[in-house]
Amino acid sequence: MPRLQKRLHPLAAAVVLGFLWANWHLPLFLVSFYTTPYWLYVPFLMGASVIIGIGFEVSGESTITAIYLHGLLNVGIGVMLNEFLGKATIRDRLSTNVAEAAGFLGVAILLAISTRGRVGVTPSGVPIKDRSDTRLGTVGLR
Repeated sequence: MPRLQKRLHPLAAAVVLGFLWANWHLPLFLVSFYTTPYWLYVPFLMGASVIIGIGFEVSGESTITAIYLHGLLNVGIGVMLNEFLGKATIRDRLSTNVAEAAGFLGVAILLAISTRGRVGVTPSGVPIKDRSDTRLGTVGLR
């Protein structure tokens, strides 16, 4: 992420990283491991990348934070698909995947708007955690 942000706007860096992350999983699609269509998986991970990217930046670029948020993502998807959407009356699996992707993209869009596209990085390019005046409640909203 830091290397991408040297070349790209923070939001664009998170989206590009999400695209690369989705393609990292491409072999699992080739062996039919996932039931989610690839064309829905890519935007889903782009949205997830924005969310995890904000956590990464706000934590002072902590890899542990990114790993933790990735784990929460995996657990959350399992609960959402099995306990929530798995028990709902839905016509087909595609509807479930669309709901999943739309949810993560929606949250990512709201976070991008609320951070003015900076995704946890100040206009000067310094992660918010590194600022001396960081206060709870103002993180990412300047």
